[in-house]
Amino acid sequence: MDFTAYLLFLFFFTLAVMWPSCGNLVLDYIVFFWAVSIAVENIRITYLKYCDHRDRPMTGVLLGIGIEVIFLVLFLFIRIIGLWTFGTRHIAIAKAILSFGLIYYFYRVLYIYFPISSKFGPMMIRLQYMICDDFVTFLRLFVIFMISSGVAITAVLYPHHPLNWDLFSKAILFRGLMALFTSEMSDLKTSDGTCSINRTTGDHQMSACSALSRSYRYDSISTYRQYGISTPFCRQTSWIAWLLLIQYFFLAKRLLISLLTALFSVTGARIQRQSEQIWCYNQYAILVEYQNRLRLPPPFVIFSYIIESMMIICRQCKRCFEKRCTTNQATAPATTRNVRYVTVPMQSPTGTTDDAHSNEKQSNTISSNSETIEDKDSERKNEASIYWKHKAKDYFLQIQAAETAKDPSKGLVIGLSLSANDHLKCNSIANVQKDIEVLRRALLQSKDRLVSLEETMNNSNVLLEKISPIVFRVDQKFTEIPTKFLHIYSRQSPYVYTENARSWVGDKFVPWTFSNEFYRPILITLPKEHQCFSDNERSFVESDWSPEIKSSIPLNPSGRTGVQGRGAHIRWGANKSVIVIVTRWKKDEKEFVVLQGRPILETIIFIDENTKTCKFAEGKILGEESPYKAVCQMFNDLAFKDKNCECILPFRKENMIEFFESFARSNEFESHTFSRGEYRLLFIFSYSIETSLVGYIDDVRNTDNAWLEAEIWNFHYDSHVAFPSLRDDGTVLWTTLADNLNRVSIQTSILRRIARIHDASFD
Repeated sequence: MDFTAYLLFLFFFTLAVMWPSCGNLVLDYIVFFWAVSIAVENIRITYLKYCDHRDRPMTGVLLGIGIEVIFLVLFLFIRIIGLWTFGTRHIAIAKAILSFGLIYYFYRVLYIYFPISSKFGPMMIRLQYMICDDFVTFLRLFVIFMISSGVAITAVLYPHHPLNWDLFSKAILFRGLMALFTSEMSDLKTSDGTCSINRTTGDHQMSACSALSRSYRYDSISTYRQYGISTPFCRQTSWIAWLLLIQYFFLAKRLLISLLTALFSVTGARIQRQSEQIWCYNQYAILVEYQNRLRLPPPFVIFSYIIESMMIICRQCKRCFEKRCTTNQATAPATTRNVRYVTVPMQSPTGTTDDAHSNEKQSNTISSNSETIEDKDSERKNEASIYWKHKAKDYFLQIQAAETAKDPSKGLVIGLSLSANDHLKCNSIANVQKDIEVLRRALLQSKDRLVSLEETMNNSNVLLEKISPIVFRVDQKFTEIPTKFLHIYSRQSPYVYTENARSWVGDKFVPWTFSNEFYRPILITLPKEHQCFSDNERSFVESDWSPEIKSSIPLNPSGRTGVQGRGAHIRWGANKSVIVIVTRWKKDEKEFVVLQGRPILETIIFIDENTKTCKFAEGKILGEESPYKAVCQMFNDLAFKDKNCECILPFRKENMIEFFESFARSNEFESHTFSRGEYRLLFIFSYSIETSLVGYIDDVRNTDNAWLEAEIWNFHYDSHVAFPSLRDDGTVLWTTLADNLNRVSIQTSILRRIARIHDASFD
């Protein structure tokens, strides 16, 4: 209703401004008294706001009231009294006053009624920040270009113009400021009069400046004409003026306008979220202000004033009547002296009479009643304030709930549930809520720091575990193989055939016996279509583990690896295979290479075409096929150019031994007689660990639920033995068997065991 009445006021105000000549007196009176009622209501609301909240700033409100009072005074004395009573002719001035007043009351809608809207409220807050910050910065830059360019262009166009206010208005206002909105260039296209000195002799030309500058205004027209200048107001065009105008237009209309647009975009994006929160607070303040307003809007508020005045008079009369009754009751015992029976007041132990006590009690009762009435009024006001506070808070909670659905870390929201009897606890609950918010932010900061510290510690542990084998390297005496070991290759990241990093597992947390509640391994189970599986292996790849029996998923006997699932293995649990390591003595021309008194071994490794990693010949146990046959077939396919070279297709262990013995009995060395000791066949039994699970291999494919168990064979040849038709494409290499052979995905202790058997160097 208040907004509708204000729109009606603006309609009458617009009609009064547009009315021709002196206007309409009745319409002027309507607009004047309507504006007076608006100003009086604003003063009353401001006074109540000052009484309730003295710490709030009142500068903007007082400035608006001052503008309204000044406008009403000018409206009354110039428009109404001046034109209609004294008959002054200042119609234009009166129109100008009304025009400025109309603009003010229209702009007043922006900060009185628009902030209530959920659409225009946040937009007005963003607009306020844009004007106060970005637009002011733009104006500071623009003033520099406006004054300098405007003065420079005007000085070139009007070289003889007198020094007066007209010159400054042309230079700063019309040429500088108005050029921001228009592109008027007619005065630069044509000249007006003659501005050059052309009627003087040599002597007069030398004294021309002295003659023209006799007056500080430079307005001696006769002197200008004497030197051939038609008028001091002449206009002279030149390419210099065009150059100055072009640079001014480029800076003011292109550079600064683009800069202002960019500043507005940055500010709007920066305060997009804060504007809604600020609007909630401002909406609460506006609603509380409207709660203090009367029921009827201006100008009908006069009836509310009359009703309020009558209610105040009634309350004052009631208080006077109650006070008079109290006084009569206090003087009533004195009239009983003429009665036959006189009641003697009893003396109290403290020296006061009972009547005095009763009078005091009655006065206390009356004062308490009045205080109760005031308390009820204040309670009613507080209840209304709490109600509007809840309305604003509910909107904020809805927005915060939507943000919580997107980001659960922002879900710490404490709802306030206030009833009519809880208004006295409102301030304390608000303070507690602020303290909890501060604690929440502190906890979030602490959590971030702990996460960062944990990451730093994990990285440090990883580096320490990598350099520990180098710092504490086993000496050359080949001490006994340790009875237990930790994963090395089974914890390397990223996981083979993928780019997923393993969850970090320290040496301390590898065994399952050590509880680790923060252990969160990633799940990797490669499908059978993956390139890591050969065609003859795909039919044996097991599917994902059934959800019904997930509790019985096998666990890696050597501990955690940072990855759960089947990984790149064929089966869940143990994946059995046979691995062959072929070695020979390293020889330089005719002599063996010796390091610290021990010979050096060489071994054949194969380069995987998919992962570019090194591996040994391996035969997996698939179905009914013999793994010994598979390892021989794999060695034959990977090592030799001619895959159809003569070999036995073995089915048993003896056939595999015979297959590798055949290389030592090569036809190339038939002329030389070898003894049985010139080639050595060694079988390495499975490596034992604490869990007594024979055959576990530390492999890069191992996970928490799938691992490799292998039977390792070492076939050692003399350096004279040569393998016929070895590949020369870089996929087959003879490399030194040493501790730094990190390219091979097999644990170092097994290679060290092979070197120990042959009494070879392993450094």
